[in-house]
Amino acid sequence: MDTILETYSEGNGSIQMRDNNISVGKLSFTVVELNVIKVTHTFVNEDYRGQDIAAKLVDALIEYCTAEGLSIIPVCSYIVKLAQRDERLKKACQAGLKETPTALRNGGSFFLFV
Repeated sequence: MDTILETYSEGNGSIQMRDNNISVGKLSFTVVELNVIKVTHTFVNEDYRGQDIAAKLVDALIEYCTAEGLSIIPVCSYIVKLAQRDERLKKACQAGLKETPTALRNGGSFFLFV
């Protein structure tokens, strides 16, 4: 399986896994501000569920964010839940919280882990 990072000019991006030309899973994000992304959605193809595809997508996300100096705002419910037990993801999410303007942090779909 191949892992592919795609970024788009309008500030959106995704990390995708493909098996040949079949989309196996996708993690979507939006650039909120310089060095901060908001992870909005994680999807795994029904035929590939139970194979740790979502976890592999998150590993690729953490690797990408670490290499690029990006912080994460978790909006996707899977990322929110996983950050409660994955220290690397939790650290990247907390960095995103610290660097995000107060007005955005106080929005309705934002989560803080302590």
